[in-house]
Amino acid sequence: IAFLNQLVQEAKKYKAIDGKLKEALAEGGKGVRELRIVEMYGTKVEYGLMTDPMRYELLRSWPEKLLESPEKLKTVLQSFGKTDDSAAAFKGLVELLFQATEMVIQIQGITSYVLDKPDQYIQQYAEEWYLIDQHYRRAIKGLNDLDTSAIPEFIDYDGLKKDVNQVYEKHIDQLNRQWLSCLNHFNFDYSKVSAPKQFDFYQAEVAGYDQKAVVIISDALRYEVGRELLKELYKDSKNTAESKYKLASIPSKTSVGMAQLLP
Repeated sequence: IAFLNQLVQEAKKYKAIDGKLKEALAEGGKGVRELRIVEMYGTKVEYGLMTDPMRYELLRSWPEKLLESPEKLKTVLQSFGKTDDSAAAFKGLVELLFQATEMVIQIQGITSYVLDKPDQYIQQYAEEWYLIDQHYRRAIKGLNDLDTSAIPEFIDYDGLKKDVNQVYEKHIDQLNRQWLSCLNHFNFDYSKVSAPKQFDFYQAEVAGYDQKAVVIISDALRYEVGRELLKELYKDSKNTAESKYKLASIPSKTSVGMAQLLP
């Protein structure tokens, strides 16, 4: 087994050899009943080599346990590693399940939606809760992009999509109700919120420059997408980038927002 693993690792260094080795393994493995192997040894052992049918079999009962055992599902997904030799459909399924699992774990980790001040909601969202929106977006994109004709029928795609949407919508509803209740307690008075405001943007960020400054306005760009963009900017060592937020004015629509950003 050790020599075989070493052969596989060495072959990966050379594209032509790697392809031929995979062809040889596929040809030699035609008589192997991999699902029978999983049936005999179970889903909790570590297999040295797995095919997509085996991987799907290991996933058979897990998508429906997304809300019940997200931490365990995450462990199962991590056991697949990068699955470089898997088909695109399987990789897509694993990725969207991972994103959905992370979203559920984050939501289930919220002990209370009731906070004392609006600033606490803003800070909590800017530091942690935005990740829920990010994982949800990635999961939904994965569900929409998934080639359902290429995955086994026993994977309950529709049930998975329903679970993801329901848990997210419940989270949004609870968060929004408590946020509005908190704002109502402060009579919706923005002056009592210490977070930086949208209408201060020009004076705080632009007016002080003694040289030309470029402002790019991307209408309705989600905060979590902005944070993802920041990660992309970090990849270029020549960039110096940081992320800050401002509280939008009401009504938060294009005509009002743009006029306040650049008076």
